[in-house]
Amino acid sequence: MGTFYLLESTIAKYQPMISQFLTSLLYCILGFFIVTSYADAQSEVSVTLGNLLQTYNGTARRASAVTDPAGFATQITYQNLNPNAPAPTTDVVFDDTPPTLALSYFSYGFSAAQISAVGNNVQLGGTSRKLESCDVILVNHAKAANWPTLSAANPLGYIHPIGIAIYELSPTNHFILRSEATQNILIPWRPLTQSNGEPYPFEGFAFRANIPFVNGITLPEKVLVVLKFNTQFYGEKPIGVDGPYNSLNVGYVNSLNTPLIGTDVNSDVVYAFRRGAWSIISGSRTSSVPMVRLYASSTQTITPPINAGNWQATAAISDADYDVTDSQILTVRPAAAVVQLAGLSKTYDRNPINPSVTTTPPGLPVSLTYNGSEIAPTQAGRYDVSATITNPNYSGNTNSTLEIAKATASVTLSNLVQIADGQPKSVAVTTHPPELATATTYSELSALPTALGRYAVSSVITDSNYIGSKSGELWLGQNLESWISPWLKAGSIPENLVGDHDDPDQDGIPNLLEYAFGLNPAAPDPFGSNAGSPQAQFSAGELSLFYSRNLAATDLDFKVESTSTLDGSGTWSTAVTRDSIISTEGAVQSIRATLPMPAEATRGFARVKVSRVSP
Repeated sequence: MGTFYLLESTIAKYQPMISQFLTSLLYCILGFFIVTSYADAQSEVSVTLGNLLQTYNGTARRASAVTDPAGFATQITYQNLNPNAPAPTTDVVFDDTPPTLALSYFSYGFSAAQISAVGNNVQLGGTSRKLESCDVILVNHAKAANWPTLSAANPLGYIHPIGIAIYELSPTNHFILRSEATQNILIPWRPLTQSNGEPYPFEGFAFRANIPFVNGITLPEKVLVVLKFNTQFYGEKPIGVDGPYNSLNVGYVNSLNTPLIGTDVNSDVVYAFRRGAWSIISGSRTSSVPMVRLYASSTQTITPPINAGNWQATAAISDADYDVTDSQILTVRPAAAVVQLAGLSKTYDRNPINPSVTTTPPGLPVSLTYNGSEIAPTQAGRYDVSATITNPNYSGNTNSTLEIAKATASVTLSNLVQIADGQPKSVAVTTHPPELATATTYSELSALPTALGRYAVSSVITDSNYIGSKSGELWLGQNLESWISPWLKAGSIPENLVGDHDDPDQDGIPNLLEYAFGLNPAAPDPFGSNAGSPQAQFSAGELSLFYSRNLAATDLDFKVESTSTLDGSGTWSTAVTRDSIISTEGAVQSIRATLPMPAEATRGFARVKVSRVSP
């Protein structure tokens, strides 16, 4: 191998002397065969895809392929057609280039070897199969100093087209071209020496060139990667002009080298094209392969899909003699799943409320909508709930109703006793939670009362998220303090004689009763007179009690009581009376309360009990 390199690297100097020797050497080690144009019976062979409708089950979903005639091996590739397909990635599917580029390598010189192209038959690794690009390691022996005119115009190097062809090699040794691409590459000048002053090993400068394939093909499992470029004498298209072209070589490694990715199909074989025919370079001294790296896109892969969706499945007969394919849509349907809702009766708590969700299989993501909205409700009410599994590999949904009940709130009424002054009066309403909206009525009317009296009060929470109410009674009238105030202000009553039991006019009737009966606290009122103090009358077996009632005294309770004796052996009890209103003058009402007496009764006693009360 070393001798082969020396012949390459010194060919420019000693070409006339070694040309005959090199030609003889190559003829000794090359076994030639020529690929002729060949027509196969394409129309007599077919491949058909099947099993194209499947259901997700967590394992790979493979299409099937049947050939006619039967027995042909096939390769099936898959392209993701789903809208949510992952972004394509570029993967290395074959690589026998060094991880770190050395300064130089042994190399093929097309002029020295009298060949036009060189390649290697490889089997791809990985799963990506859409051809993207190819890297090659080239070695340039040309120094800028040897080409002063060209290097003056191009100080970094010279531009040269590098081509890559991808062939498929049939079992009958036919080369079928699958794709080819050419890229103009900057060929860097070889520096005179390394940075440390040492000469370059193998007298060349190694660099990596990348040739993209714009219209990538779907790669078969085994391909022949062929490198070609122009030289002055033996390149793909000899250019016939003077230049550094014959100094551009192809870096190579021993064919027994194990590729980093993929497999060398024939570890002792290198293919070359010479004088219009393909040759096999074999033998331990010369069987060295060009260093290449193939890139492929994940948009087409040999990995069958697992997830639900649509894939473009393409089946190709794995025989380069037959360019026969079938392309169909493989559909993987989502598997059926069950989704269940619970906790559909909740109470308003100011927070968003969701029902609980379970799925079979468990743990699947679920999308919930409430009356068509994805926002979980917080307000009390009824909501149509729709639950749909969002894992693309499963399908399932259910509908139900979420009911958020109103929360219970408390209502408190206060200021239930007020002085009637002709102005509308309202009670004070507080809620817990605070400041909830309420509707309050007074004796079933929404209008605020102004007249004397007692009014049934009902306050109901109207907030849409709470329920609660409170009933009470508004007493609109006077109290002793407001009633006696005019006499106090006029100086008719001393300031120290305004209590319930005080008797400023010394008529034996205390202020509370004066207030109750609508009497004058500043002037004597004889007890039992017609001035309004209670009087009793017995007639026709009935006992009647006459008394006056101050209608403005809404804070007082009047109760007629009776007893059969006053000697202490009897007790006072509330009497069942038949009441009639004798007259009403201003705020004072005269009342006759009649008590039926037992037939055997010879006497009876009655009284009016006045007591202070509050709502």
